[in-house]
Amino acid sequence: MAESFLHYAEAFPAVSVPVLIQRMKRLPAAWTSQLCAAVISEILAYEPDGRRYIERDAAVDALAGTIAAASRVQSPVVGSAVRALHAWAEREPLLKAGPALAGLLVKAAEEPSPNDDLIRRARETLEANGQSDLLAPARERAKSLPADHPLRVALGL
Repeated sequence: MAESFLHYAEAFPAVSVPVLIQRMKRLPAAWTSQLCAAVISEILAYEPDGRRYIERDAAVDALAGTIAAASRVQSPVVGSAVRALHAWAEREPLLKAGPALAGLLVKAAEEPSPNDDLIRRARETLEANGQSDLLAPARERAKSLPADHPLRVALGL
């Protein structure tokens, strides 16, 4: 069902994206927000000129909200939102997403084996946004972690 949802929502982005953004804002930690973020990520990645269907500020707020609401880095809602912000930040800065991404990195220090791909993408997005200074709390936390911990590796410590 999730795959069908993705395909239908992608086929009609002008209609679906505003609804998806509202859903993420209403229930940022819900598993359905993962699907909403996945659709936005797919539109950004595969729809020619897909950004024209997405109201930038509302989407960034909603995606950052899903990341901030997740209690763990391994939370399913985090992956799609981080991927969407990462893809978008390659084209333009998304400063409003910075605090949520920095918070995600700090949360990663609490987990024994957080998703290293998401940590790397969060770090790269902050750097692309010119917000490397927001990495300081995560760097400080990572210093006390084992050398092979994914956060420490992603931060180059």
